[in-house]
Amino acid sequence: MESVELKIQVDIKNMRKIELKTYSQTSASQHEDTLNSNDIRVVGNTLHFLGKKFECAIGRNRMIPASDKKEGDGKTPKGTYSLVEVWYRPDRTTVETNLPLYKILSDDGWCDASDDQNYNKHVKLPYSASHEVLYRTDGVYDTFAVINYNYPDSISGRGMAIFFHIAAEDFSPTAGCVALKHEDLKYVLKNFSPSAKFIIEE
Repeated sequence: MESVELKIQVDIKNMRKIELKTYSQTSASQHEDTLNSNDIRVVGNTLHFLGKKFECAIGRNRMIPASDKKEGDGKTPKGTYSLVEVWYRPDRTTVETNLPLYKILSDDGWCDASDDQNYNKHVKLPYSASHEVLYRTDGVYDTFAVINYNYPDSISGRGMAIFFHIAAEDFSPTAGCVALKHEDLKYVLKNFSPSAKFIIEE
């Protein structure tokens, strides 16, 4: 039987509390018999959801078992996950979702320094350690959901910012994330249940 761990994350800096249901990160094939219609399944460059198929972009170096994932390898971690929260640019879009929802402002970032205490966590800018800027000009982070790979409890060097975000217009590969067209992403996030699974497999 699949193990489920209930966690409470409290982000003191931003005074936000999130209740998370974290599924054990095992091979997606082990959970085929427990799939429900609201689960998301990523098989290569195709995302399956509610009986529909969507083209998606994945890591530039394809996929890798979660246990072998390393920072900067350009690979999407295979496994069974959940979507934790959604971030969006209120100046560019609107989002409907049953997941916790947060606005991206110009001082929002995500720490990618593996030796920092906030590795793979949201931070406020300016921030002294290395980080990604969430308020981007290219639009790929105008809407994104956080996949609970190595999050919220992160292990140094195992990879960070594995998001479910907007694909580039040419569907060029990501650094390890899963990406859809913006309208497809909004459809999935609107209809996705917080209790459902996000499954990545080849």
